[in-house]
Amino acid sequence: MLLLLGTLLCLPAHASSAATYSPQLELGYSPGTLTSTSSGVPVYTIGDSMWAATGSQDPYTYQLYMPNGDMVAQGVIEPRTVILLHMFASGDDPGTWTLEVDVEGSVAGTQAIPILFVQDTPVSFNMTGDSISSSGIFSMNFTAVNAPSAQDFSSCVFGSSPPGTVSVPIPISLGKGNILVTMNGTDSIAIAPQPVVGQVTSPFDFWVELYQNYSYTEGGVSTMVFRDVQAAASTAVPLSSGVSSTNAPFTPAVALRPGLFSLRIFFDSSNGLFTDEAPVLVTEGGDSWISLQGCEATSQPASNVITVKSTLTDDPSLWPSEAFLMYQEDGVEGYSAAPLSAEVSAVDVTAAPWGATFNDSELSVVPGPGIQSSASVDGTFFFAASHYPVEVGVSLLTGEYPVQVTIPVPYSLMTIPINSSNLVVTATVGKQGADAPGTNLLVSADGTVIAKGATNSAGKATFFLPVGNYSVTGDYKNVTEDAVALTTSGQVSAITLTFPGPPSIYGTFLLASAAIGIVATLFIWTNVYRGRRDATTPAGPKSKEPIDKK
Repeated sequence: MLLLLGTLLCLPAHASSAATYSPQLELGYSPGTLTSTSSGVPVYTIGDSMWAATGSQDPYTYQLYMPNGDMVAQGVIEPRTVILLHMFASGDDPGTWTLEVDVEGSVAGTQAIPILFVQDTPVSFNMTGDSISSSGIFSMNFTAVNAPSAQDFSSCVFGSSPPGTVSVPIPISLGKGNILVTMNGTDSIAIAPQPVVGQVTSPFDFWVELYQNYSYTEGGVSTMVFRDVQAAASTAVPLSSGVSSTNAPFTPAVALRPGLFSLRIFFDSSNGLFTDEAPVLVTEGGDSWISLQGCEATSQPASNVITVKSTLTDDPSLWPSEAFLMYQEDGVEGYSAAPLSAEVSAVDVTAAPWGATFNDSELSVVPGPGIQSSASVDGTFFFAASHYPVEVGVSLLTGEYPVQVTIPVPYSLMTIPINSSNLVVTATVGKQGADAPGTNLLVSADGTVIAKGATNSAGKATFFLPVGNYSVTGDYKNVTEDAVALTTSGQVSAITLTFPGPPSIYGTFLLASAAIGIVATLFIWTNVYRGRRDATTPAGPKSKEPIDKK
């Protein structure tokens, strides 16, 4: 944004400034956006038109001056008549213009209204950091470098073809699926319902409206307020289960500025009025938009640093290659676009000759020069590099001799087969060999754990490993068993871990019966012994009763 700040408060010598303006003078960006100057004066930029009207019974004469004092327009605003005063172009001087108005025959004198005109010079930004998570999320930091007065930063990254279609879910009470909305030039939109099973169950009228925050100055250029202005709208079109696609006229209410807009969507039916909203970026020229749905960006308050995240688990054509920075400066929306300085590529490592995916813990990679960040996701290595081609070394184990891989171009996915052995571990429980699903397994070589896993519902787990001797430890319900395996290149090796099962019901019954028998035997023998002892013991002298002497 280019703005001559030194001219903000410098009016032509023949004009006098005023803090309040005539409520009967209206200014706007179009005949439909006129508002009283007493409630705010529009801020204009390149492509905007200055429209005026008056509710006075008397005509207004006017003169419009550039910041250097040159007059660019003059004339008369007739009562209850809307006229075009000026169309701002790139050749106009930025800064504070002056609109002088006076009522013919009035003694009030000339009123000078400052008009702020700004020019959009795209804000530059740099990619200042990046990282890739173990789940395949690519995080990018961007910093605006020449934007001392810019604010409200947001950002989004796209692949080779930024999405020009907005996908809107159909309200549940009207059907299922989505409606795709695309801007076709400056005068129409394409509407394509994409219903799923059940389709559109209730017909409705569909239309969209485009809104943006426009700025107004109050009492001078130092105070600014924002208003939600409808910039364009489509006509309503009827949609039902038999409609596959249609076009609707799309009429701008003002000259569409490039920048961030809110697309508001309306469904009007016998079930009621339903609304939705989606962010879009109107591109330079105002004849297309980019959908910002799904963009994930964060920025700190009063900061020019923005963090954007994008997933790399999608198709390579969707990997981010270009960044868009949206902002607001001096009351006007703007955006900048630039290619990423860190470009993404990937290497998918498979186990030969099976073509299966390796577990992450079995792989090791050595990034070469130029690679800024990397991560492994389900056997696929993702790289963000500042230049291409780049070299990486891939091996099955840390310390093993790596396979050198050259990645020639960005946004490519290479498949690298590496010879390996196949170790199948089976876990069983009990004498009958029942499956032991969920057994936690550790595969170690020379005392170092190189792979982890768990048995599936059939009690089996597969590991792809370099040729060698391995120790396998399994844990099933806190019981541990070990085994040793020797693997061969291109061959399947199998071992079984057998865990003790719970005692059987029959065995438990026998143990219980035995215990009862032992207790009964002890009881009987105790009583017999006591009986015999009582029979063989001689009787003692009888006790005498005491004599009661009287």
